[in-house]
Amino acid sequence: MLSARHFFGLNLGLIKINIRDNFFGKNSLKSRLIETLIGLWICTADTYVKRVTPLFFTPDVERHSGAMFNSKDLVILPSAGLIESHSRTFMVPSEALVVRIGVSV
Repeated sequence: MLSARHFFGLNLGLIKINIRDNFFGKNSLKSRLIETLIGLWICTADTYVKRVTPLFFTPDVERHSGAMFNSKDLVILPSAGLIESHSRTFMVPSEALVVRIGVSV
């Protein structure tokens, strides 16, 4: 039986949101410089939201269940080297952990 649930991920990447204040110091010269540089080349949080919000409302997203979307609302395709055996290397221990701690899915 096919699941009626559909899942997808958002990989926003680097966005200008001042979260690095924790690392560089709030309103420090270093923090302002880094955020300015990021803002010159990367989208802002507002731009990201405007681009990605339509994903939540389109039925077309259901055919991409399991996909990741980047900050430009584009599907991130799996790399050619990501084959089933590589996936199982991580999934088998993950599934065992879920069973061991008693999480029901």
